[in-house]
Amino acid sequence: MNSENDLARFAVTAAEPVSHITPEEWEGVGEERLITGSIVVFQKGEFLEGSFKTAMPPGGLYLVLSAKQSWVKRESRLPIKHVTYSRMNGPVRDDLGDNDESAWETGPDGKPRDPWALTWYVTIVDAKTGEHLTFTTSTAYGSLAVDELVGQIIAMNRARPRAVPVIRLEACLRPNRQWGKVSAPKLTIVGWRGGVEPAPKPAAPAPRLTVIESRRNPAAAGPIDDDIPF
Repeated sequence: MNSENDLARFAVTAAEPVSHITPEEWEGVGEERLITGSIVVFQKGEFLEGSFKTAMPPGGLYLVLSAKQSWVKRESRLPIKHVTYSRMNGPVRDDLGDNDESAWETGPDGKPRDPWALTWYVTIVDAKTGEHLTFTTSTAYGSLAVDELVGQIIAMNRARPRAVPVIRLEACLRPNRQWGKVSAPKLTIVGWRGGVEPAPKPAAPAPRLTVIESRRNPAAAGPIDDDIPF
């Protein structure tokens, strides 16, 4: 799948201001190795920053430096293990163990909660202050927002390598079977920075005009104007 390679190239080239984490380094390392700056999460219709969950100011613009995925195992809601994930190489959930649902902790809904969650880590930079932040999500709607962002990044980088998107953090409504519509995060691209513009194609040579002389006598060819069709 070329999209995986395209995203990896983007993460390496766009994230030069911060240390790049290779897939080998992700496996089994602490969450701090996946995070640069404060954590940003989306809860109850708002983007919240840091351990005090301060509401993010509306209208801010952010550059996206990288997007990574990792399987995160939690106990008592705290992360205890990370395993890097690749769409090309996995691993899939069943490969991680802890498959006995009777041993799982009980979630807020009263049902057993899977200790493993596939989680996105998106490194962003405040375009105004230069502050580094990491948006992290493991929810279905959060993952959908990042998937949409990554798809746009891949498409642009095929035409304009190393282009870095500028995004606005927004909330939108998504359909939900139980609640009708729910508030969900949306990472809206509003522009692009940098990138290598494709070299212009050489101009096509001007067509050669070939003049073919008629052997007929124009004076004997009849009227030179078309008839009016009525």
